Amino acid sequence: MRRLIITADDLGRSHEMDSGIADTVRQGLVTAVSVMATGETVESGLAGLAGADSVSLGLHLVFTQGRPLSAPALIPSLVTPDGAFESSVFRLSRRRVDVEHVFTEAKAQIARFQSLTGKLPLFLNTHQHAHLLSPILSGMLMVCAHHGISRARLSMDHWPLPTPRLRSFIWPLASVWAYRQQVRYLDAGIQHPDRMLGGPTSERLTTSALCGLLSRVGDGLTELVVHPALGSVDSDALASAAAERILQERSIRRVGFDVL
Repeated sequence: MRRLIITADDLGRSHEMDSGIADTVRQGLVTAVSVMATGETVESGLAGLAGADSVSLGLHLVFTQGRPLSAPALIPSLVTPDGAFESSVFRLSRRRVDVEHVFTEAKAQIARFQSLTGKLPLFLNTHQHAHLLSPILSGMLMVCAHHGISRARLSMDHWPLPTPRLRSFIWPLASVWAYRQQVRYLDAGIQHPDRMLGGPTSERLTTSALCGLLSRVGDGLTELVVHPALGSVDSDALASAAAERILQERSIRRVGFDVL
């Protein structure tokens, strides 16, 4: 059986992203949404999902780009001198990150999520897949145990498609690193999809690229990561007749994280 979780990341990042995600949710094109509790538009973004009870709502933990919810003095290993996060996961990887600081900031983001939604996130993942880094993963697993959260993203892209972008060449290595995620998830009792798709095509998911990804969805549970900002190629691809035809022809069933 081929089952596919289609997750829209970055709710709360911008009004354009939030509007596009809301549209795909209303059309039944995505089955899960990752919320950025640190995002400037998170409140209005969540308001746009009102009534969408069938979609899985998770937390997109942020440790790169933007500013933390915790006081910078409490998490010095995660922030620059001006109190902001590093601009990329590559810069973050060069820091000596304290796991307790990750735990502190993750708790703050979960608390913000709870205050806005009235519940815990169904699943966790991280912005720019920061939990490929060992200290970020350790802190994330600590907060999972603290709150009883048992579902997370496995950043193991299934045979990532080559593109002209630098990230295309990084993803095969990142997917190898994700084996460490998988082992540690097993030890911690964290449930996850069998594989992920969409790493190299992030925010540039054309219809042809999406059809290529859907043609490689295998048996088991796959997570497809998308960023369907309003008017973006991602949103156009998700709504395309070509993509829907492949889903139907290959008997790919859209599901949420609640199947785990």
